Formats: sequence, structure tokens, C-alpha cells
Amino acid sequence: MKTNVTQTSILAYAEELERRGEQQMDVYRAIRLLGSCNNKQIARNLRIASSTVSARVNELRKCGLVVNDGKGYCAITGKLTLFWKVGMKL
Repeated sequence: MKTNVTQTSILAYAEELERRGEQQMDVYRAIRLLGSCNNKQIARNLRIASSTVSARVNELRKCGLVVNDGKGYCAITGKLTLFWKVGMKL
């Protein structure tokens, strides 16, 4: 299911991200830096728990800032995982 998100909605959400804390922005920046990556790679880059990354990725995905980039094998675990990429640059 594809969701259309208006530019004003994305900007409003970006402002909310700043108010709610830095974790979401840290995850967003890590994805932007790493390019196509999975939660484990983001967690390793930020030195935080994968479960924390997963929650932040879901929040970012819901507003269109992060989008699914397909499935692939994780270089860290060797398991098939979802990969993410930036959907909209802030």
C-alpha cells in the first residue's frame, strides 16, 4: 500500500521530530549516510539497540521520510532482512 504524504505534512513531522528528541533524527541521518541499509547496520553505526532502531524506522517510515528499499542479506548476520533508504530529504 502506497501512501501519499504532502510536503507540508513532512515538514510538520520534521519539526515534531526535533521536539520529540534526537533519536529519530539520528536514525534518519544514519540512513542518509549509509544509503541502503538494514536495522542491524543502523544500530551498529549508532551504537544503540536494534529494537530502538526498529521503532524509530517505523516512525520515520509512516511519514515518508524513510522507505523500503527491498530485501537483502545482512552483511553482519547473513540473514535476509528489509533494507531502508531515505524517502524524502530534510
